[in-house]
Amino acid sequence: MAVVNVHEDLIRRMRERKYYDLSQWCAEELEEAEYEAEQQGEWRIAKELREEIERQKAYYP
Repeated sequence: MAVVNVHEDLIRRMRERKYYDLSQWCAEELEEAEYEAEQQGEWRIAKELREEIERQKAYYP
């Protein structure tokens, strides 16, 4: 049941932002998480998120 709710929430949030491409939406979410980590002083986490963003961009240009 919880998985269904998470899935429905994910779809709702994607549609609100008008993203129909999951890779585009994931990149946006990663960038937001990176920004939040930087704001909270979590530099290691921000660095790991930035590395993942760069990997995703290389894989899905």
